[in-house]
Amino acid sequence: MVFGTGGREKDIQEDEVRAILQEGIPAHLIKGKRILVLTPDATRTAPLPMMIRSVHDVLSPYAARVDYMVALGTHRPLKEGEIFDLYGITQRDKNTVFSKSDFLTINGRAPIPSGASESSARRT
Repeated sequence: MVFGTGGREKDIQEDEVRAILQEGIPAHLIKGKRILVLTPDATRTAPLPMMIRSVHDVLSPYAARVDYMVALGTHRPLKEGEIFDLYGITQRDKNTVFSKSDFLTINGRAPIPSGASESSARRT
């Protein structure tokens, strides 16, 4: 069982998040696997930048690939820059730390690769 230390009066810290993830996700279960991390959009309150960094730091050394998808419900697809803003990453981060990751959106239809227009994604 994994326990955290956050609460109403105390926010959980990034090192605690990483420790919980490392304890809860054994490396042998993800070694060589492709992983899709599904996240909420900006209409939900969550420390997404911290979570994305922590998840990536824990998963990427073992996984073959770690991709990220924003679940949008009925909201419009996000542009790549909007996804980066939501996740607290820069283009430089994308080219270095996240170089083996794709950033996608889904809005109740098909996944749309970041940087693609919704109309071009429908043709595929």
